[in-house]
Amino acid sequence: VAGIVAGVSALVASQMYKMSKKINATVFLVATILLPAICLFALSIIHSISGVIFIVMFYVGHAIREPLMISLSQKEVNNDQRATMISTASFVTSIIVGLLLPLWGANIDVHGIRTVLIFLGTFMVVIGGVGIYFYKTGVKEVRYQ
Repeated sequence: VAGIVAGVSALVASQMYKMSKKINATVFLVATILLPAICLFALSIIHSISGVIFIVMFYVGHAIREPLMISLSQKEVNNDQRATMISTASFVTSIIVGLLLPLWGANIDVHGIRTVLIFLGTFMVVIGGVGIYFYKTGVKEVRYQ
């Protein structure tokens, strides 16, 4: 199953890079948020082998993200800052995941997998919505006083 998921994700990622140049970036941003979130909601309900379809779709939603971020970074970030931005984004993502995974695991123990999957889907939509808002309104950086 892991091989199928990886293969489908790689195929989707290669096609998404081509499509990201033709379709509005906001549509892809919404897809990278909603598709995984919908899959998490579905997985909170489904407890059979058919859940594998939603697991594959979850990874497809994440496969869309990488080519989209590369395309957006080429448009939005200066050439001399692009590598630093990508490295920083990767580092911050790793730190956040490292901090949140134990919390999600503890919540699964306390509240159950169904509740945590619903909460994760909601969390993705809220945080992703804030990110899209900043992207669409043109907020490029946060300045601290």
